[in-house]
Amino acid sequence: MQADAVRMIGIRKRAGEALGVTFRVEGEELVIARILHGGMIDRQGLLHVGDVIKEVNGQDVGNSATQLQELLKESSGGITLKILPSYRDTPAPPQVYIVNREDPNWWQACHVVGGATGLIPSQFLEEKRKAFVPKDFDGTGILCGTLSGRKKKKMMYLMARSAEFDRHELQIYEELAHMPPFQRKTLVLIGAQGVGRRSLKNRLVLLNPTRYGTTVPFTSRRVREGERDGQSYRFVTRVEMESDIKAGRYLEHGEYDGNLYGTKIHSIHEVVNSGRTCILDVNPQALKLLKTAEFMPYVVFIGAPGAGRPAGQTHGRPGERAQHQTAHGHGSKEDGGGE
Repeated sequence: MQADAVRMIGIRKRAGEALGVTFRVEGEELVIARILHGGMIDRQGLLHVGDVIKEVNGQDVGNSATQLQELLKESSGGITLKILPSYRDTPAPPQVYIVNREDPNWWQACHVVGGATGLIPSQFLEEKRKAFVPKDFDGTGILCGTLSGRKKKKMMYLMARSAEFDRHELQIYEELAHMPPFQRKTLVLIGAQGVGRRSLKNRLVLLNPTRYGTTVPFTSRRVREGERDGQSYRFVTRVEMESDIKAGRYLEHGEYDGNLYGTKIHSIHEVVNSGRTCILDVNPQALKLLKTAEFMPYVVFIGAPGAGRPAGQTHGRPGERAQHQTAHGHGSKEDGGGE
């Protein structure tokens, strides 16, 4: 066994919680034979079928699948596994062509490569089904399908209003299309605060003004002396901005000191329609709205600089920079303040 092939995996579980995994013995080694869909191991996504389990918390596991199951069942909190990965390529999910979406619960579809037309659950049906089971469901208590009608209705209502249930996090279907080489509509820079996202954005726009552009944020605050509408901000009334937010015309928005700030979706289209790629440094949550054929984002994660390397230079008034960070959850546009 090559030393560089061994991996250390950390998982967390509650005492008595089922892992949702079975093992088999192959050549005196314990190998993961099956991972239960929706189980704890499946949700964490760190182990795969075919991985060889070598140690649990520094203890050799031997070659007994039963003893390993008992050992893991009794363990709780943080568990460290030494494994030999299978390195098997994950099979690509099946690709189907949607033929008919008229029924709200069942769609007609056929495989892209051969195959007859059949039924698949709609996006709405899958979201509705998964909403019954919380993310950290421990395998005990009432299961999906056994709740009373009144309880089901109440749970669905609460799930729809809860921040813990986000329909965009249920990666059930993803639209695909064969595309020739094309220019990306948006370039999205994400990363921790202070890594220099805005400095990079401004530099790209400055060096390639005919290829790259960026949006001008909207705000409901009053125009200050020396400011011009459309330069650092686009100034609108609070009533107008609240109406647009309610209508879903903003990619992201926030409030600070009684004033609203936000990035309007139409301003992204303005840059794209001019033939340029729109560079955005937004909150990662905004990717849920951007990851569509409408924007086709190219996402770049900017890691923190190494020790001794300075982060991106900051510009602009500190008060303005802090104001926008509070309003949006990240510093992205306030008066050119950088990271």
